[in-house]
Amino acid sequence: MSPSEKLTFISISTPATLKDRSIQQHARTAAILHAKKTTRQRACITGDNFRGETSGSMLTKVTKHKIARTVQATNVSSQCLLFTLGASSIDPFESIPVNAARLTKLLYLPSSALAGEPIFNLGQIISYVSLKDVFGAGLCDAALASAFSLTLTLAANQWHFDRESLELENTAVQHLNHRLACSDLSAESTTIGVVILLLGIEYRLKRHTRIECHLKGIQGLLDLYHRKGVVLSDALRRAVFWQDMFCALVAGTSRILDFEFYPSKSMDSEWNQGQEIIPAGFVACQDILAEDILGLTAKVHALYVIRAKMFTSCPTSRVIDQADTFQASLESQAQKLLANTSDPVEISCILAIFLCIYGFWDGVWNASLLPRVISHRLLEELQRSAINFDWSSYSDLFTWMISIGLVFSVDEPIRQGFLRIQYNRQFEPIREILHSNEQQSILNNFIWSDVFYNKKNGSFWQHIKSSSI
Repeated sequence: MSPSEKLTFISISTPATLKDRSIQQHARTAAILHAKKTTRQRACITGDNFRGETSGSMLTKVTKHKIARTVQATNVSSQCLLFTLGASSIDPFESIPVNAARLTKLLYLPSSALAGEPIFNLGQIISYVSLKDVFGAGLCDAALASAFSLTLTLAANQWHFDRESLELENTAVQHLNHRLACSDLSAESTTIGVVILLLGIEYRLKRHTRIECHLKGIQGLLDLYHRKGVVLSDALRRAVFWQDMFCALVAGTSRILDFEFYPSKSMDSEWNQGQEIIPAGFVACQDILAEDILGLTAKVHALYVIRAKMFTSCPTSRVIDQADTFQASLESQAQKLLANTSDPVEISCILAIFLCIYGFWDGVWNASLLPRVISHRLLEELQRSAINFDWSSYSDLFTWMISIGLVFSVDEPIRQGFLRIQYNRQFEPIREILHSNEQQSILNNFIWSDVFYNKKNGSFWQHIKSSSI
């Protein structure tokens, strides 16, 4: 027993004292609390504080992936939710430093399913985006619990602050500052987890000064981990990589990490051999698209060929890991191309390609933040390009980009914006294509998946034909 551990002493002056019911109850309560505390400490040491329970045997990685493609983010069962949290109940030992009852209510709100993207996803059973795997320390950490609760609270309030949010933010920042003031605490992997959670809040709220502050903090912590030999888990490395990527795309910041940081798996030499072919639609536009963009389209085409093979058979965990690595590599390349061009035509094409890459895992981030942001920016760039560029000779490419934008547009005003483009005078030939039977053959010459896009958005060209602005 630790010398610093508090003990409960009960004074017994006479034999009759033992028969006093209030004293007996006090003794039982003290014993139960001590037993709970001892059990919790033992579980934290052995790692059993995150023991997921399901009705059957534990799910394999491939089975989790199949379930992830069918579970809707806004329809989370309690069993699924507890599995992603990695525990049989939210606070089995009544020990987390936040209001467990309030946190439980927040967890079951539809807004919570994607509140933590891209760090974790509470709406899907898939290993490398679960809270359990990203934050192995659990919610017993005060800074992490406060940042986690703050994220869910703001999501429930549609990313507006109220009194509860302000209190949680102050608490999270105080705990984080305390950690950063101590080199030993700073070196714990949980510290960077808290920072990336707060960074996700800041870029959603577009507080650019704080965004830059957190990015510098992440870079400083990574340098500290390197000096002290701290090894981050693969899930946490993924989370840091994607948060940096999201921040660059949503807030326009400069990347602090490149693909080398990603916990990539070794790629089989024959994995995508012979499948990197530039689609015919892009070949016809090679006079207006840079060579790097054309090369990226060939790799994305290979990704979709692989995707088709994966879901016609039962993929192994290695194949899933390789597809995940390939996708992360392509998104990183697309973001670099995006940062190095100012031409609205090339930007529009890269944004559409990025949406295609992002849509590869269609069940993981359904209706998430990034497609909303990218599709909105795609609409703006297409409108900007129409000022000085004549699309009449490249109507097929424009048709494809409008179609991709419509697929990933969740907000109705953005969808209507894509539909209005066709009523611009110079887009009359494109409007004719959109209202004809030629569209499907045109789309197949670019990057397209009938199965995925039809499932995601229905026969949206029928919606175009029947729409009137």
